[in-house]
Amino acid sequence: EPNVRDDCMLEPVTILGDIPEARWGHTFTPLPSGKDGHLALLIGGRNQETSLSCVYLLSLVEHGSKRCFQWSRLQCPILPQFHHSVVMSPCDDTFVVFGGLSDPNDILES
Repeated sequence: EPNVRDDCMLEPVTILGDIPEARWGHTFTPLPSGKDGHLALLIGGRNQETSLSCVYLLSLVEHGSKRCFQWSRLQCPILPQFHHSVVMSPCDDTFVVFGGLSDPNDILES
């Protein structure tokens, strides 16, 4: 039988801000120790029509008496891409985006 905690509850969470569109092939990268309430970066991906070049920040904020998730779109110049990798620097707010595809018809060559 699974180990279930009595004090664990699932409940709906309020989501605020500029909510990203549906996508696939993106990265969702946690930020070091939730600095300033910022939790993760959502970078790139692809929707049904095109590759995406957007970067979003997910934060945990106080909204009245509740804790909520808030999305913010960042102004970061990145190329449209999907199936890439992202690494965060443990020392500062720098992230590195590596690899990926811009077009689903791209061929990976060695």
